[in-house]
Amino acid sequence: MKPMTLTLTGFRSYPAQTTIDFTGKSLVAVLGDTGAGKSSLLDAITFALFRKSSWDAKEPRQLIADGAQAMSAELTFLHDGQNWRVHRTMHATNPNAGRHHLKNLDSGEETDGATAVDNRIKTVLQMSYDTFLRVGLLPQGKFDQLLTAAPKERSERLRELFGAESLETVRNLAARHGRTLQQLLGDANAKRAPMPDNPRETAAAAGAAADAATAQAERLNTAVVRITALQEEASQARDAAAAATSASQALATRKVTDAATVLDTLDSEATDLAARRDTLNRRAEQAAAREEELTGAITAAETQGEGRDVLAQAAMLLKTLAETAEEHRGERDRLGSLTTQLDDERDAIATAETELVERAAHTQATAEAARTAAENSKQTRTCATAARTAWDAALLAARHIADTARAHATAVGRQKSAYEDLGPAEVKATAVYEDLTAAETHLEALRLRKKAAAIATELHPDDDCPVCRRQLPADFHPEQADAHELTEANTQREQAKTAHDIAVDLRAEARAAVAIADEAVLERDDEHKSAQQMAQENTEKAVRAFRSLAAQAAEAGTDFDATSASARLTAATTALATLGAAHPEQDTAAIIDAISACEHTATAHAEQLKDEEHRRTAGIEADRKTLAERTKAHHRDTKDASAAHVRHTRAVARTAADIGMLPARIRAMLPQDPIDVATAQTDAATIAVTARQTELQELLDQREVTRAEKNAVLADRRTLDHDTRAHFERPLEKLRDNLDAWAQAAVQASAHLDEADRLALPAAPTQPTIAEVRHYAAALSATTSALGDKLTERAAAATEGAAAAESRLGEHAAALADIDGFDASADLTAPQSLHPLVAAAGQATKEAEDQRGKQRDAQDLIKPAADLDFAITAGEARYEALEVLRRELVDAKFLGHLTTLRTRALLGVASDLLGQMSDGRFGFADDFDIISRSSGVAHHPNRLSGGEKFMASLALALALAELHSRSGPTLGSLFLDEGFAALDTTALDLALEVLRAQAGGDRLVTVISHLHAVAEAVDDVLWVERTTAGSSARWLTPAERDDMAQDNLASGLHSQAR
Repeated sequence: MKPMTLTLTGFRSYPAQTTIDFTGKSLVAVLGDTGAGKSSLLDAITFALFRKSSWDAKEPRQLIADGAQAMSAELTFLHDGQNWRVHRTMHATNPNAGRHHLKNLDSGEETDGATAVDNRIKTVLQMSYDTFLRVGLLPQGKFDQLLTAAPKERSERLRELFGAESLETVRNLAARHGRTLQQLLGDANAKRAPMPDNPRETAAAAGAAADAATAQAERLNTAVVRITALQEEASQARDAAAAATSASQALATRKVTDAATVLDTLDSEATDLAARRDTLNRRAEQAAAREEELTGAITAAETQGEGRDVLAQAAMLLKTLAETAEEHRGERDRLGSLTTQLDDERDAIATAETELVERAAHTQATAEAARTAAENSKQTRTCATAARTAWDAALLAARHIADTARAHATAVGRQKSAYEDLGPAEVKATAVYEDLTAAETHLEALRLRKKAAAIATELHPDDDCPVCRRQLPADFHPEQADAHELTEANTQREQAKTAHDIAVDLRAEARAAVAIADEAVLERDDEHKSAQQMAQENTEKAVRAFRSLAAQAAEAGTDFDATSASARLTAATTALATLGAAHPEQDTAAIIDAISACEHTATAHAEQLKDEEHRRTAGIEADRKTLAERTKAHHRDTKDASAAHVRHTRAVARTAADIGMLPARIRAMLPQDPIDVATAQTDAATIAVTARQTELQELLDQREVTRAEKNAVLADRRTLDHDTRAHFERPLEKLRDNLDAWAQAAVQASAHLDEADRLALPAAPTQPTIAEVRHYAAALSATTSALGDKLTERAAAATEGAAAAESRLGEHAAALADIDGFDASADLTAPQSLHPLVAAAGQATKEAEDQRGKQRDAQDLIKPAADLDFAITAGEARYEALEVLRRELVDAKFLGHLTTLRTRALLGVASDLLGQMSDGRFGFADDFDIISRSSGVAHHPNRLSGGEKFMASLALALALAELHSRSGPTLGSLFLDEGFAALDTTALDLALEVLRAQAGGDRLVTVISHLHAVAEAVDDVLWVERTTAGSSARWLTPAERDDMAQDNLASGLHSQAR
């Protein structure tokens, strides 16, 4: 896995989006000050690949930058010749809002979801998070953990690093699978135990037994069928004989013998009934003709409008018509008089309204004068309020002048005191600054001398000086730095710095006090001038207010002395503005009283005019209200009169409509106008209506008599119909029913005969006349006599057939004597005689089914039994193999041997790398001790210097990465976080040279350090710096990288030269 580009946002110290391009890079250094954000880049790569940080595998949410709502990391990397891009986003508060996406940029394959992306990356890299931390990323502060660990801890760590724990996992897995397999074998044996030893032979034996039982069942079933058929034959023959005998008896019982006598009686009764029906028909025709004649006369009267209902309504109307006409005439006269009275009232109301308008016009002038006086009073109050306000403001401004003058004098005194305190503080700060500068100069000289001495330890006489390039003299000896002197210089510098900080704070406080005092003097002076200006403006405003009040008072009919008020104001303000002057109480009271008197006079005049206006207006309003009530009453009376006219008109119209509904002959006897109808006219009309009602009633009475005759004829007809039904139709129907029952008995009896012996029965008559019924009875008597003879012959033949069937039953019974429980001598025609045969046949059938079931069960077990036998054999062999793994994969055997071999290989590679970094001085012993190759003495790693321990730890880390590449996927990147600070220049160069050998090709080696000297030994430098806005990273140009290396070298050499 070789990184190509890295983009991170909201990640630890990188709140803003930052993109780093690693394309074309092989050996790079990530440089920057402590806390700049260098290690955060490794965390971003680790989070993008494994959703974890390099220092905490549980909670990556801690990687979110302070104040950020979410973070994201996107890494594009090259692995096995394919380009991949992984993008991850995590929210601070919503764990479900994250996004995880992996895409193969060459094939287009895409994967979404946190777990799916984790699994896919692990498969692609063939590396887990723990393996990545062991061989691909060496975090800060963890270089020497393997080197300095106790033997037991180191052994466990090596087992983990070499993957030996996976073999132990295999051993545990083998033991667990062995226990599971042993349980499965027990289950399989328990399942095989109830099965037959040879299911195939068991199935064949059951099949043979089933065939024998099937043959016996078929023999018995055939016998039962034959015997049952003979039983049925004998039974049918006996039933046929009994049925023929029964039918013959039933036919004799249904025979009708009195048919001729009944028919003679009914013939006489029919003649009498016909004569009675002719008489009733004639009476009905006469009554119908009379009713039609009377109905015609009544209908003609109704057509002329003189029907019974119309005449009754006319009589009722005529009784009250004269009285109603008289009421109409009285209402007409009353309405005429009321209309004249309403016209007179309307004229009187109009006159009163004219008088009110004239009085209102006279009152308007008084109201106008009152409004003018009120407006003048309001203006006077406004001017008086303004004058009082201006007076108070002018006096207040004058007092403010005195207050600001006192404040200004106080500020000047404080300013003088602050300037007196500033001088000594300035002198003290200058002195302590000079002491601090001297102490720092002395300390820096000692530090540079120490660095130069460190560089000079590698130089020898006649070598070139790295600074001036001149040859060192023959007596050159590097000067060693005095540690005690350097400590003393540090102490002096800290004391001087403390004294300087105190003096600077005191000087700052004195300067701040002077600045505050200067500002206060200026502010008080500005306030005093502003108060004087404000007092002048307020005085001028008060004078103008006095003049305005005097002018307004003149308009309101009063007076105010503005000149005297202005003079008193000038005297009062001058006294208040002078420090120590007395308060002008007398002038203030006089001015206020004059203003109030002017205001009171204007108000009293306005109220007097307003009262007069209210008195006149109240009188007019009272009269107007009275007139309004009078007008309202007139309108109401007028409306009532109009409604009465309408009601009168409608009443007359209704009376005219009633008269219009009278018969035309009666209507002609009355006048055209309903109001003109008189009593004599209505009496004559009433007499004519009464006469016509009498004539019409006589016609109605005669029609009712005729209808009564028709009803009597109908009653006689019903009586005739009843006699016909009782004395003719019912006896004839009864005879027909007896003949039909006799014929039905003959049909049923004929059914017991063969088709050739059956006789044709006579057809029943379609019309129930006496002659047809007589003929039908004679034919039926002859046919039934012949049918009785046929039935007797049929009964004799059926009895002979039953005897022959019973004889054949005895023959079949003899052949079944071997069946248990069957008695061949018993009565075989009884139903229970076949029960032993049926039971034996059922038993044979059941036996056949049971044997077939056993055959099928055995056949079904052939393959499962064979599979179980095979599985048990294979399981026992697999169990033995798992037992071998469980016994052999223990520390004392294979795992210990594997760990020892890989530890030797690790120490061999690490020893070579350590020799390269130490210039051939050191190597690794078999127990991880460090051996001096010059003396052969081995030392524990804790006895090494910091730089030597780092080189040994780095050699082990690089050896682990190399071994992993040999046994697993090639590592495309190696990240080293810090650890170089303990190396001197030579050791640093050798370590970086080894790292350079690891880089190149398809591998990226990244060194993270705060040492600028690393820049000289790498190809590219990524500079990381941190500001208040967060961290940022950029690639240095070659010139910037060289300048950084030269500056670091020159700084050390100049220090050595001093």
